[in-house]
Amino acid sequence: MRFSIALTIILGVSSVLPAQEAHPKPPSQSAKVSTEQVQQMNDLIHRQFGDGFMLVEDAQLPVLIADFDGDGVEDAALVASSKKLPHVEAATAYHMIDPYDDFFGYSNPQVTVRFNASEPNRARYLLIVHGSGADAWRSSTPKSKYVIINLPFETLEVSDFVWKKKQIIGIEAVESSTLSSMLFWDGKKYRWEPIGMD
Repeated sequence: MRFSIALTIILGVSSVLPAQEAHPKPPSQSAKVSTEQVQQMNDLIHRQFGDGFMLVEDAQLPVLIADFDGDGVEDAALVASSKKLPHVEAATAYHMIDPYDDFFGYSNPQVTVRFNASEPNRARYLLIVHGSGADAWRSSTPKSKYVIINLPFETLEVSDFVWKKKQIIGIEAVESSTLSSMLFWDGKKYRWEPIGMD
């Protein structure tokens, strides 16, 4: 049975709640991200993923922090948009993946990245930074970086759930009046799986 766990929206790079802190309340839906905080997150995005991506500042939770890959180091997931289709540059060296369409048998993100052209809600991207060292997700040399494409969602939240008898942390993607799903690291890659109706 899944349940919501500690969730922190990180609006400033210097103010991070410890991962072991007990169940903080999510911020109000009306909470606004300051201009300075948006700039800080965009600076991080541009360093790690290139200038093409920008934080979606009006997303309910534009930044999620948790240990997504289970290595004991905090990672970050940022909701972003881009004015053009993403492509991997040598300088940024991220992995572009499509766990949603991979679930349905379409495994080539170079092809499926074009699927969202007629679906603006799927034109948002989830940028995930696997942290390394003491600086975790803020490190200048993170463990790995992913651009998740075509993930359908209206809201996101960090959730703890059981997969193959193992308790893991994932990102619950909620689409109102349709489907809830889970995006999670299975030890080797990110997977998408439906988990129930709203």
